[in-house]
Amino acid sequence: MRQLVDATGREWHVYERGGPADSPTAAQSSLVFDTEGLVRRLWEYPPSWADLSDDALLGLMEDPSRLRR
Repeated sequence: MRQLVDATGREWHVYERGGPADSPTAAQSSLVFDTEGLVRRLWEYPPSWADLSDDALLGLMEDPSRLRR
């Protein structure tokens, strides 16, 4: 798990998580960005996400093209 602080001072916890066992996404991991009152999940992310700089990792979260439609 990583802890990041964005430009507004909000602290984010970032970690990988698998889908629920009874879900179609059970075998697929996602990258979760979690802060008080808000959770964002990326289904497509680089396997080396933990090695990214804080700014690059926050950039992944803010990229709307990564949201599942």
